[in-house]
Amino acid sequence: MNYYIQRGTQQYGPYSLADLQRYVQQGNIVPNDLARSEGMTDWVPVSTIIGNVAAAPPSVPAFGAGAGSPYGAPMGQPGAPMPYGTNSGTYGYGMAAQPIPGWSQYPAPPSLHWGLVLLISLLCGWFQVIWLFVQLSWVQKVRPQCNARVLHISALATILGGLILGVIVAGASNGNQNMASVGGGIIIIAVIAAIVMTIMGNFSMRDATEDFYNTEEPIGLSLSGVMTLFFAIFYFQYHFTRITEMKQMAAMQRSMGMQ
Repeated sequence: MNYYIQRGTQQYGPYSLADLQRYVQQGNIVPNDLARSEGMTDWVPVSTIIGNVAAAPPSVPAFGAGAGSPYGAPMGQPGAPMPYGTNSGTYGYGMAAQPIPGWSQYPAPPSLHWGLVLLISLLCGWFQVIWLFVQLSWVQKVRPQCNARVLHISALATILGGLILGVIVAGASNGNQNMASVGGGIIIIAVIAAIVMTIMGNFSMRDATEDFYNTEEPIGLSLSGVMTLFFAIFYFQYHFTRITEMKQMAAMQRSMGMQ
């Protein structure tokens, strides 16, 4: 009989009973992980299936482990879940302990600390726009099909064009209240349209970033919709900085492993 393991939202397996016992002993699976057989409908703790099996402390696989390494294999592929302490990592992402294939070929995201981005933006409002396009430039490199940059450029063009047109119309009113109202209406419509396009651009950027960090560089990145809506630039930068630090750490550890 085969069994599946559930840890958070991730499922692994199938495994035989002997596999479960071995992985518990190795520390890849802990007795409190949930499991079920192919004939079961409910998840139960692994301990109820295998009984008391002495578990070894979780170990971290060596850098440069080959393709046959059992760590981090998803459901439907051979191998066991990564040991606790290695799948979440220091940064809270589902990062494998060995370097992720392709990390060297993709550009690192902009790494200026989010706090500095916020501080400089408060001192100079235009910096926020500049840094947004720095982020968008990176997204465009890893996801050329992403339309976030087009949406943000359109938002800027819309609000600038609306302001100019609205001021011209209002200025040409010569005291005509209706014309002045038309000018004000143009400005309001332009601002609303720009806000909508900006939000669409931010979520397009979020989707592209999540897709990249769950495919080419699979670290299990998940970005909050609420945080994206209200704090997009600073929220993205918070994760970009952590990811860059994580890549630097992986490169350093890989270098140490080669010595």
